[in-house]
Amino acid sequence: MTPRGTARSSLIASAIDLIAARGVNAVGVDAIAGQAGTTKRTLYLHFPGKDALVAEALTVRSAGWHDQLTAAVSARAADPEGQLLAVFDLLSEAASGPGYRGCMFVNAAADLPDPDHPARPVASLHKRRLLDFITTRTVAMGVRDPEALARQLKVLMEGAVATALVDPGPQPALDARAAAVVLIAAAQVHSAHVEPAHVEPAHVKAAHVKKGTS
Repeated sequence: MTPRGTARSSLIASAIDLIAARGVNAVGVDAIAGQAGTTKRTLYLHFPGKDALVAEALTVRSAGWHDQLTAAVSARAADPEGQLLAVFDLLSEAASGPGYRGCMFVNAAADLPDPDHPARPVASLHKRRLLDFITTRTVAMGVRDPEALARQLKVLMEGAVATALVDPGPQPALDARAAAVVLIAAAQVHSAHVEPAHVEPAHVKAAHVKKGTS
């Protein structure tokens, strides 16, 4: 049995593992409690029901996932462009592994069509945090429209994950990476050709005012 005081964390960890492997609907409280080494009674002492446990499990997994992503890309590149491209490298490696299941949060949302399910906003927040992660780096790159570039790169990332789910292997992420290189280069070129707004030096502006011009 799970030692007293660790049951909640064991239930959450077990729920994460089982949901990632099988999906939300295919996993019952019996399976979660069994893998956690506890009982259904203990599960219901910590959570009002499966829905609440699923939401908490996704919340914990999201926090860990984002921490891992930040650490992984930072270890591979110091510059923002390199870190964004490193995401595609990580996706290609993940999709090459056995038992690849795509995105746990997309899968959970697909399993839970009810928009009022407590896990749905958790999945949405996870994706917003991913967009924020990307946008932080496109802003640092100094492109003209970093928000648009971030959305485009996110679509490429999501598309690579979804494609690899039905066609396992690294190629979808490699293709998406190549497209990302083109998008980033185009955004940087476009930014370089944007002329800065003309601002008159203070002494010239003062001279115009003195002469009655504007």
